[in-house]
Amino acid sequence: MILSGVVPVLAVVASSDAVARKRSRGTLRVMLGLPYNRLDIVAGTFVGRYVVVATAVALYVSVVALTSVVIGGPLGVERLAAFFAITLLLAMVVTGLAVCLSLQTRSVTRAFAGSLVVLAVFLFRLWGFVPTVVELVRNGMVAPETMPEWGVVFQQLNPIRAFTSALIGLYPELASAHFLGEVVEPPVPYYHQPSFALAVLAGWVLVPLVVAYLRFRTADV
Repeated sequence: MILSGVVPVLAVVASSDAVARKRSRGTLRVMLGLPYNRLDIVAGTFVGRYVVVATAVALYVSVVALTSVVIGGPLGVERLAAFFAITLLLAMVVTGLAVCLSLQTRSVTRAFAGSLVVLAVFLFRLWGFVPTVVELVRNGMVAPETMPEWGVVFQQLNPIRAFTSALIGLYPELASAHFLGEVVEPPVPYYHQPSFALAVLAGWVLVPLVVAYLRFRTADV
């Protein structure tokens, strides 16, 4: 629960000004006059900011592992490595989104505020209200008794929720924790599987970066 909030905020703080600041100061125009193209700038900025966030995550996980060893608790190296990888994937998602928003504006303030708004939609589960609103409209403002399957799948597309679903796949004993979600009885549908959660996280990395690059490729700097 801590990581699902701290890691995204860290990624936003580290990445939201990535391109907007260079654009506002004219540095970006100078860079494009050098032997760099716009793909180099997008890819280089994303990788550079992600390395910063990933390093902070690595330090945190190292402290957790060291603490576990000191107090004599079970370390579980394989599961710790998987946990680290899933957390890095979440960091990659939010870093990518922050860089994408930074590509679309000259204002550092707007880039930061936009990143925080997007993060709030995911972090406070506002994303999950979309199916409820759609069903209310479809049913004449009458709340459905049960959420249709498409709505449940849509809720699972929230990257923060995908992160927690992947964690539950790694640590099934966490399934009953109220902040991670409800317990899903077998047979578990595909959209509650860890593989689906990992695919969602990967999609949130790739799709926004591709769309942002295509817009940035022809944008006036």
